[in-house]
Amino acid sequence: GARGHDRGPLDVPGLLKEIEEGWPRRPGADGRPVRIVTASEIPRSTASTAAVRQILAVLVDNAVVHGAGPVTVAVRDAAGALAIDVSDEGPGPAVGEAVFAPREKARNGHGIGLSLARRLAEAEGGRLRLTSRQPTTFTVLLPVAEAMPSSSERDSTASDPAGAEQPAEHG
Repeated sequence: GARGHDRGPLDVPGLLKEIEEGWPRRPGADGRPVRIVTASEIPRSTASTAAVRQILAVLVDNAVVHGAGPVTVAVRDAAGALAIDVSDEGPGPAVGEAVFAPREKARNGHGIGLSLARRLAEAEGGRLRLTSRQPTTFTVLLPVAEAMPSSSERDSTASDPAGAEQPAEHG
């Protein structure tokens, strides 16, 4: 269908701007600040902007509804992936709570949105994880666009970009 045509590069600045500009109208956000933090260098991702918009909407809603204090959306380079962390200062899910398990009814609001967000992340070749309970932090890791090899790089037949054919020298 037409779904595959939204392919990268992911519009990170546009998505962050939407979160920031929509914040004052967001139910439940009264009096709670949103902080947007972007690393100076972030990798380009091939993930769909529409899919990542939905994932971030779920994570930000989750932070507003279940969390407390400021909501922080941080974008960073995570060694071969683009990471977006959404955190708040609330108590977080109970240890052992299956936050991504799909549920028939949203018992305490968790579940349905998070399982959908995880499926969207995986469909983009990424992952969504609860990376911290205190402060509550969900991290979406998205695939990074392959860098265009420059002519000065080794020839394209080399399969290992790390250069494993040179044995490591141990002094």
